[in-house]
Order: sequence, then structure tokens, then C-alpha cells
Amino acid sequence: QVRNNIKDLVSNGVIDGELAKQWKKSMDAKEKVETTKKRVEHGDVDAMLDLGKWYRHGKFGLTRNDEESYKWYKQAADLKDTRGM
Repeated sequence: QVRNNIKDLVSNGVIDGELAKQWKKSMDAKEKVETTKKRVEHGDVDAMLDLGKWYRHGKFGLTRNDEESYKWYKQAADLKDTRGM
């Protein structure tokens, strides 16, 4: 509820400035990860590779995690995509 209210206030320009920009960037990253995970559920190999890369480098708000990165690359490889090998 609060997050949605803040999102509306930032989106409508009621709240602006550096903190609003940082908050928006954080929410955009979270949405990008959620969207990518939904694509994975539909077998999207590119999404698996994206998650592998993001976990390997700690991108888009994800904590660097080699095991999680490996999991996504392996899942792509298991689907016969050589980029996951």
C-alpha cells in the first residue's frame, strides 16, 4: 500500500529530487527482475541467461551470488542453449 502511494507520488512529480530518482531506479530494477523471472517461467532462455549474468555481477538490485548465477546458466544449458555452458 505505502509503496504504491509513493510510486504514484513520484510518477506524478509530487515527490522529486535525488531521493525520488533513486527510489524510482530501485523500483524499475525490481520490476525488471520480476518481469524477467516471469519470462523464465515460460521457458525464455534469454531471460535465464540475463538472470545468470545479473546474479554473477550483482545487477538490478540482486546480490552477487555465484550459486544462483550457475543455476540460471545451467538451466539454459539444460535446454540446449550453448550460451549457458
